[in-house]
Amino acid sequence: MPTNVDFSWVLPSADETMKDVMKQIEANITAQAVAQGQDVANAAKYGNEALGDTSIEAIYGSNVERLRSIHEEVDPDNVMGLAGGFKF
Repeated sequence: MPTNVDFSWVLPSADETMKDVMKQIEANITAQAVAQGQDVANAAKYGNEALGDTSIEAIYGSNVERLRSIHEEVDPDNVMGLAGGFKF
């Protein structure tokens, strides 16, 4: 079953520490799931909940090149690039 863990903090000076904590927790949960026989070591990450430095390959997997091609065809001026989020 998917699990959501929420974090919040007030001090901007804690940003990097909290990002590291979140990455460690994710790695520990994944390691435990794999140890228990779950095939999630290379599971795609959900874009709406992925950390900002997550690669688009980790979100879209082997579909990245096809999606880039579609993006170039449909949005040659990269208007959607102004909207935020993970970029092709």
